[in-house]
Amino acid sequence: MQIDKHSSSTVKNEKLRDIDGSPLSLPGFAADRRVVNGLKTYFLEGPKNGPPLLLISGLNELWQNYLPVLEPLSKNFHVFLAELRGHGQTDWSPERAYRVLDYAADAEQFIAQIIGKPCYVAGHSLGALVAVYLGAYAPARVKAISLEDPPLLITEWATFGAPDHWIRRSFLLLYEAMSAARAEHWSLERFTDVLYSTVPLRVNPQPGRIEKRVIGLGKVLAKLRCYGVLPDKEDDAYQAFESGCERILRGELVPLSRMSAPRSIAEKIAMTFLQMDPATLQTACLPAFSAGFDQKEALAKVETRMLFLQADPDFIGFLNEDELRTLHELAGERLEFHVIESAGHHIHVDESALFIDKLNRFFLG
Repeated sequence: MQIDKHSSSTVKNEKLRDIDGSPLSLPGFAADRRVVNGLKTYFLEGPKNGPPLLLISGLNELWQNYLPVLEPLSKNFHVFLAELRGHGQTDWSPERAYRVLDYAADAEQFIAQIIGKPCYVAGHSLGALVAVYLGAYAPARVKAISLEDPPLLITEWATFGAPDHWIRRSFLLLYEAMSAARAEHWSLERFTDVLYSTVPLRVNPQPGRIEKRVIGLGKVLAKLRCYGVLPDKEDDAYQAFESGCERILRGELVPLSRMSAPRSIAEKIAMTFLQMDPATLQTACLPAFSAGFDQKEALAKVETRMLFLQADPDFIGFLNEDELRTLHELAGERLEFHVIESAGHHIHVDESALFIDKLNRFFLG
């Protein structure tokens, strides 16, 4: 199990590989690593087929998460995708500096140094917070921004710091598992087993009303049925599965294993975490994460157009009705808002074609 910081040797023109190390064919794309904001940053660059588009991933994601959309987007854009500090083949921060402001400073410097001119920015999750920062405080760097299922407003500490905040609780469970894996030198298989019995099924257990939990659970189970993994009533696993459903309806976090979700989900998370600084996840659970970045102030300050793609709220439900109302009040007519039905947090994976169409229409239409 690889747990040490990667070497910083050059990677230009190196064969691109998937998270598991298998070779990838990505015509027109090349990898490079340059010092950006003091850290050697690994990034992909696509063919020059249009205006520059910077993709900024979410926390705990490697560049391979964007594989479903890289080639299609490169038909109309000059695509750039840099791995975040502390992630993948980008350097870890010696100071363990993993605040939103740190990621944003990296992105601003990347645009100035590597892209060299104003660009479109499409940020996912944490990357969407960075996109808002750029739109508010570095407007000369961006032409327009897309926000893919951003945790806006909920990651401010007044909300995120609540002891029962379900997303933060999920992060803490992951961090504890990651720390144990590194301290005890678990194998990939062992780490996957622990995550499979630890990582919660991604459905909002506390949307406020019982009927929302019923709808959300129903949609998740429909997806699991498509995978062909739901247990039959005669199976030994059925009792645990039934108990898991009841726990979700009571507003609890329930691990993947109890819901008979595909083990491959946990394995992919494990392989990703092997390539991450644990401090990235630890910082996300602390007040420091959003310190110095007032999200309401930033949203009100953004002058450029914003595309907001919200995941199906029955799956995740990051924002409640009051937060959505605040979002619209702050963004006003600059905001184009879409709810993407049947898509979870990773819209660019779950609904790739729709994601690409929305970006093409918004940025180029």
